Amino acid sequence: MAANMSAVMNDTDKVRQLLEDSFANGLKFEAPDVNLGEYRFVPIDRKTIRYGLGGVKGTGEGAVIEILRARSEGGPFRDLFDFCRRVNTQTVNRRTVEALIKAGAFDKLHPNRASAFASVAAALSEAERAQANASQNSLFGDEPSVQDVPLVDARPWELLESLAYEKTALGLYLSGHPYEAYRSHLQPVTTMRLDNVAPSDNKQRLAGIVNAVRVINGKNGRMCFLAIDDRTAVYEIMLPATVFEMHRHWLKEDIPVVIEARVTSNRDGGTRVIADAIYDIEKAREQFARRLVVPLNGSSAAGEASAVLATLKAYRPGPIPVYIKVLKKGYRGDVALGDEWRVRPHSDLLAKLKAELEF
Repeated sequence: MAANMSAVMNDTDKVRQLLEDSFANGLKFEAPDVNLGEYRFVPIDRKTIRYGLGGVKGTGEGAVIEILRARSEGGPFRDLFDFCRRVNTQTVNRRTVEALIKAGAFDKLHPNRASAFASVAAALSEAERAQANASQNSLFGDEPSVQDVPLVDARPWELLESLAYEKTALGLYLSGHPYEAYRSHLQPVTTMRLDNVAPSDNKQRLAGIVNAVRVINGKNGRMCFLAIDDRTAVYEIMLPATVFEMHRHWLKEDIPVVIEARVTSNRDGGTRVIADAIYDIEKAREQFARRLVVPLNGSSAAGEASAVLATLKAYRPGPIPVYIKVLKKGYRGDVALGDEWRVRPHSDLLAKLKAELEF
């Protein structure tokens, strides 16, 4: 499989398909790595493949060869600053270094990708200074001095932010999947997982992250084939012209959707899925959520309740009833707030409650 992926390394769609096939067959992938990686995809053991440095967009064969040269001559890189000092920064430029960080190639040196990314300019400046000093010192026979420079302090990227950057660098998700960030919201409203899609007499509700949007001109107008991914499978769903035209302004890759659809058999004995309605995450919550449950710690419930009510107030009125779940040793109870406390279940509200209550 490593050889197959190396052969199509410049075709992201083919690499993604091989990656999905590999995951389905129990293979694992290690991120590209400036200290361990090669230009091509390399098997680590029978079940694990290391992603090739050449598969990182923005690198190119020349840059990878330069990285391998510096590593071969000087040993493993100690950190980002050491890396920038030792490579030719005309060949391995800022765009290349940033792409490698986004792809996870510095993760073993700097687990906080945001901090490493924020430090690239300083690392390149330090490399330029060190190279200038080395040239000057060589005139007098002095040993060049190397200073340890700390990384810029930065808040770690959130999961979705990190994965979005990773996709710009690799053309796909490797370390995780955005569905995980929405699983707790999407899974409860679905009636069928994508790996279990089968003809049904009842309308089904499917959910996933948009993988691809394919628009074609039909006799009744433009229609769309939407591929969605829920981590169990990728499935293509047809959006008739009437449905597509209502929602085409917001449909794009990498967003979560919930689809109400008819699942039928086609003439070839396969399965056909036709959407009757499609919702973004906000509309799906409003349409299908039954309640918002807010957990409070019994030992500090009074203080937490005051903060929660202040937060909820900004999202009234709405369709969703709110329940306070009191968690106390030896006691668990739900308290329903009145109808005047019904809220709009917006992502901002959920994020604020999560931050306030640390759940």
